[in-house]
Amino acid sequence: MGLLDGFLSLARGINTVKREREEVEEGVKQPLLKEAELTLSNDELLDLKNQWEGKWAEYEPDIRKRQEECENYWLGKQFSIAEGNASRPLVDNVIFEALETFLPMATKRNPEPMVISDDTPEGQQLADKIQKTLVYQADRLRFKINLKKVARYWAVYFLGALKMGWSEKENDITCNVVRPMRLILDPDSTIEGSEYTGEYVGEVKNEKASVLMGRFPKKEQVIKESVSGNLGTMVQYTEWWTDKMVFWTLKNEVLGKSRNPHWNEDEEQQVMDQFGQIQTQTMPGINHFSRPKKPYVFLSIFNLGKHPHDDTSLIWQNLAIQDLINKRNKQINKNADAANSGLAVSGDYFTEEQAARAERAIREGGVVWVPSGDVRSAIQRDQPSQLPAFVYNDLVDKRNRLMDIFGVRGTAPTGLLDEKTGRGKVGVRGSDESRGGGGVSE
Repeated sequence: MGLLDGFLSLARGINTVKREREEVEEGVKQPLLKEAELTLSNDELLDLKNQWEGKWAEYEPDIRKRQEECENYWLGKQFSIAEGNASRPLVDNVIFEALETFLPMATKRNPEPMVISDDTPEGQQLADKIQKTLVYQADRLRFKINLKKVARYWAVYFLGALKMGWSEKENDITCNVVRPMRLILDPDSTIEGSEYTGEYVGEVKNEKASVLMGRFPKKEQVIKESVSGNLGTMVQYTEWWTDKMVFWTLKNEVLGKSRNPHWNEDEEQQVMDQFGQIQTQTMPGINHFSRPKKPYVFLSIFNLGKHPHDDTSLIWQNLAIQDLINKRNKQINKNADAANSGLAVSGDYFTEEQAARAERAIREGGVVWVPSGDVRSAIQRDQPSQLPAFVYNDLVDKRNRLMDIFGVRGTAPTGLLDEKTGRGKVGVRGSDESRGGGGVSE
């Protein structure tokens, strides 16, 4: 084999290690899709919608299964290990305690608004007014409560979402928390710095038929037929957002479409120049951002950049530890039940009926009469063996380990009891707060 053959063999894949190359391979990565634009017909928009839903249908089952499992553990529905009443399982729900200790700590104060201006007195005055307005809006919208809800959704459902908009009733801005299960996202996208990288977001919404008819008068008959004329019926439809436009679908109908209402386009205006001639000038639209955006902000921290949802969560990391805590409690509970030991009664002294009466008498603190002979030979209490000390120690260790992963052991009441000095209590709380508040409010 010559030098040329050796060089050409480098590209043949002979004796090379096979590995996943999906993230680095060049070329088309998905089925061909048109870009959503206002110029598309309703049929073309429906075709896009069907393709988006098709991609989501392949991705959703796995994430939905994990979401439901985390939700059940947060609620205390941990039936795999726990025993007891079906509606009140015998569990020590440390996951709930840890998360609900973490949330107030992570969202205890509103993010501070920062407004930058020039050094002129007018600019400084304007910046001060805007900053005060933002603080007022945060209080009016109960932003801290919404932020806590977003963080809870993030911990339970692997993603948190806020949607900004404008209320015609209030004539002011709105900030609403969106349940992640009502969102249809691009499975190939991710969240980078709270910014969603996908082209589209679908939000499943509910509205009364009468309200929906008023919003889309051109589709009044379609909506009316879908509820058989019962206009008080709640109708579920989907709102689809891209950076440039928004459209609404109800099954195989496009209810309406519009350009992004949160973006002011450049406008052509007729102006007269200094020579009295009419000239056309382009007046740039005034906007907060440099480009149009979808009105969603996402909370994602444990994301490896593969999907829009986090790859893991604080709850997901602690499921096995929670199972062990329940198992240890089950063992201790059985041993505690056995501590009230049973009786061994000799048949030489008692019939079965007499033995039952003797058991009740002893349980109630009464007296048992033995006709003759040694009492210890007639009745003997069975003494159970005690659980080894490591069982309880392991339970305490697992509880502490779970709280450590959430970063709240020093903040929880049991953690503060371990610290004997005031300075120590402040220190452990400060350590927890610096960890818990580092990623949510920002």
